[in-house]
Amino acid sequence: MTATTRTPFNWRLFLTLWLAGTIAVLPLIPVTVVLGESGVAAHRLSWQTATVTVLLAAIVIFSAAIYVGLRSGARVGLGAPLTEAWLAGKPAVDAAARLVRGAGAGGALGLVGVIVAMAIAGGTVSPAMPGDDVVPLWVGVAQATSAGVGEELLFRLGLMSLMVAFVWRVLPSGDESPSDTVMWIALALTAALFTMVHGAPAGEAGGAGQLVTEPMQLVRLLGGGLFGWLFWKQGLEAAMAAHFAYDMVLFYGIIAVL
Repeated sequence: MTATTRTPFNWRLFLTLWLAGTIAVLPLIPVTVVLGESGVAAHRLSWQTATVTVLLAAIVIFSAAIYVGLRSGARVGLGAPLTEAWLAGKPAVDAAARLVRGAGAGGALGLVGVIVAMAIAGGTVSPAMPGDDVVPLWVGVAQATSAGVGEELLFRLGLMSLMVAFVWRVLPSGDESPSDTVMWIALALTAALFTMVHGAPAGEAGGAGQLVTEPMQLVRLLGGGLFGWLFWKQGLEAAMAAHFAYDMVLFYGIIAVL
């Protein structure tokens, strides 16, 4: 790996991404409370506890992930190109196409997830519609937005950027940028960790836990790989669009949120 000049940290981009992540997860406060009170969620949380938990996560976790991601990403060629161009007052190259491609790919994978989940459940999981009382539209949008924005800030911008920088240091190629091998290794490691944290809580045998099986986990692994590939090739915004579409299709394809 060749030495590179340290570029100034983009604090405007940091603040913009942090605000986006914080705004995206704020709707989780009422979602957490409502789902707990209705018995859908395993644990009930008060408004105060839910608010403190979400805000602490935004302040501490998002700040760390975005800072590390922007520091590492600047060295390995990863980042949020559309947002960065917008902040700089420059035209974002193929902005709409990147977002559409991301959303289309994520939605298609979400449909695959629905088919797999329905096959596993043997028809016991009922299809949902956005107008159903049991699955209000705002709940699906809130969960998909928080995951699409928040989890991509954590797993792709933060973790994958750090993984690329680490693997590049362990397997230096002598080039001015990481090789494809380095990128694929980091992408695979990030996707594996992404899948692991989306498994069922220990001891959960029913509900969503019954659908956390090897086939469904494979779909999640593919999702982590897809989001990572889009982050690498199209930018963070495309990965967010894909994750949002994936969760929306999955949410309304089955009652259980996987």
